[in-house]
Amino acid sequence: MDFRQLEAFVTVVSTGSMTAAAGVLRTSQPTITRLVQELESSVGLKLLIRHGPRIAPTREGLDFYAEAERLLASVARLESVARDLANVAPPTFDVAAISAVGLSVIARALARLGEAKLPNDVRLTIQTAESVPLMVTNGQADIGFSNPPLDHPGLEIIGAYSAPCVAAVADTDPLAGKDTLALEDFRGRRLASLGDRIRFRRLVHDALGKRRIKPEREITCSSTISALHVVQSGLAIGIVEPLTAYGVPLRGVEIRPIEEEILFSWNVIVAQSHPQRAILRELVRAHEEVVAETVPGYRPLELAEARKLLTAR
Repeated sequence: MDFRQLEAFVTVVSTGSMTAAAGVLRTSQPTITRLVQELESSVGLKLLIRHGPRIAPTREGLDFYAEAERLLASVARLESVARDLANVAPPTFDVAAISAVGLSVIARALARLGEAKLPNDVRLTIQTAESVPLMVTNGQADIGFSNPPLDHPGLEIIGAYSAPCVAAVADTDPLAGKDTLALEDFRGRRLASLGDRIRFRRLVHDALGKRRIKPEREITCSSTISALHVVQSGLAIGIVEPLTAYGVPLRGVEIRPIEEEILFSWNVIVAQSHPQRAILRELVRAHEEVVAETVPGYRPLELAEARKLLTAR
């Protein structure tokens, strides 16, 4: 297995055909076919299957593709860093973030840095809370924005924050007429929830459980923005994290504070051995400014609180 085989395979999956992949890589279709066949022989797996004129990955191929794509991205980043060092250019950096921060905050924070301070190449990757710390510790990201708990060895928390969760209801829902909602308002209603059993979903269910409210009907979503679209349709009401709720407003959805405080927390993390570039510290400050201007009740957490989040279970 070598780099060219991986590159050929990833490009075939991305484009859907050997011919298209050959065009992207500026080589011949037989060369692409040979490289993929050699890769399959090397790993002992059937990675691709034909569907008429199109080619798609097998189940094993899809898993292999995800890992191969990450490896190629790391190689590309290493090459870019080397070019930066050789040319004394502004540093390239990668940002990995959970969707709450990545969708609503990071782009505006980067804009505040100004063109003169921005590196030549910034890569923003939206990942799960479990994947962000791994990307930071593995060197695939220079900085990460994720949820606690963060008990990964080799991580350093350089910022910790919280803000109250909010209620989301369709503007046609009777609850939209209230200035503030109580958890009791969720009794007997269908809940738009997140599929994150360990983190956010548990946070919401624990809060409802203290009021002996157990959602009997739920629509489970993969992200807050998906949950807001469900709310927009009128199918359910939701308790959502505030960064997306306020940062990515959705027409037809009303956001209301909740009487009982349910805190959503997130941290900024770097690898312990990572150089603290000034541009990264400025990005953290810019992100803080954006959130402070957007999200009611936002506050930075003290170091002692951040340490509790680091070891929380």
